[in-house]
Amino acid sequence: MSVISVANHKGGVGKTTTAVNLAAGLAKSGHKVLLIDLDPQANASFSLGLKKQDQTIYQVLAFQDDLSKMIQSLGEMDIVPSSVHLAGFEKNNEVGKEFILQEAIDTIRSRYDYILIDCPPSLGALTVSALTSSDYVVIALQPESLALQGMADFI
Repeated sequence: MSVISVANHKGGVGKTTTAVNLAAGLAKSGHKVLLIDLDPQANASFSLGLKKQDQTIYQVLAFQDDLSKMIQSLGEMDIVPSSVHLAGFEKNNEVGKEFILQEAIDTIRSRYDYILIDCPPSLGALTVSALTSSDYVVIALQPESLALQGMADFI
């Protein structure tokens, strides 16, 4: 079982496209996959056909709600949708907040072969939470100088 974050400090480099397609490919290969949309823009959720949702990863991070209650099945794979309210998580000064996601994932980890996390384009609290929770990181980028600088900053 692996938790994989798809991240980069720069936006527009293919993080969401990589996360969604990697999740779909792993699911088509017969693996049990969960995609967590951790970007307040909620593009991974939208890409998979979800509109504004009431049960999102925001409830887990802000109120320590049960992660399993936020999971939605899309047939071959599962998703925990995002919310614009996640932007407020960055302003939360709670000590240890970077471990909330990790603790939530630990409660459902054994259900999946892969858990993928689509990160926002920043090095803020949400991305730090994803990295704290992950076994691996895929740094998505396009072959251009600004994306390479984003990768260097990220590393």
